[in-house]
Amino acid sequence: MNATTQPAGAIWPAAPTLFVEAFGHLRTPFDTSRLIDAEDEDLYSVFRTRSELMSWYGADRTTRRPLAWGMHEAEITANADNSGPDATRVAYVQVGMASSHPADVALRLPALIQCFHDAVDRFGDIELSAIQVTVDSIAPSPSSCLSDLISPTNWFNTVTKGQIDAIITFDQGSLGDAETRRFARLQRGVNAPFAFGPLAKAPAEHCIAESDEMFNSFRDSLQPADVGLPVTLSEWTPSAIGWVLAVVVDCICTHAVDSQEIIIRITRID
Repeated sequence: MNATTQPAGAIWPAAPTLFVEAFGHLRTPFDTSRLIDAEDEDLYSVFRTRSELMSWYGADRTTRRPLAWGMHEAEITANADNSGPDATRVAYVQVGMASSHPADVALRLPALIQCFHDAVDRFGDIELSAIQVTVDSIAPSPSSCLSDLISPTNWFNTVTKGQIDAIITFDQGSLGDAETRRFARLQRGVNAPFAFGPLAKAPAEHCIAESDEMFNSFRDSLQPADVGLPVTLSEWTPSAIGWVLAVVVDCICTHAVDSQEIIIRITRID
């Protein structure tokens, strides 16, 4: 099904809002000539222009074609040379999706996370340990978009043959009552270079985290689940991270019975 076509009789809420957070360290590189002076530009302006360059942000003035998302806010939350032993939140961005079709959240996530990483990288060398994505008011999906997401995975086969272990954790509402079977098709239907394991106990330090900027509706009812979904990636890159989170969001949406919020987090563990 085309991700921009609404089935007859379907009623979807307003387009979802996405809040993406990057955790890890932001360091000053040896060559600082490529860095942006934070007094001259901020993450909001850099992320916006990167989004415009890739035709992801706003609307096409020539064709009036709607693009991927609209800007809400973005901010660097860690100073360069953040070299302490504990990974902290480096930056966040919030966007409003241009489409209300639930599949568009999954299909746009790899691009959104890549664009976010590209923008943060202008302020320092980012060493990612985790990405957390919060989705506000996403409807159930009438059909899965997994086949659309699997189609481009040869991108990850062409260069690297590595093996990176990570774990995906959730809020309890995203798992629902069907948590044991919700991700079964990832374990049997996704082939190398990605592999998903069965749900397992998640260490507390890898569970989802509350932030001051999180939507109030989430902060009032946040229930981190104590289980996680193990995953192996061929590379720890923004596009691979975005792909993994996209297929998990697709699984959640295609098993949902009504509109809901989603919080998921992927953390590198190797």
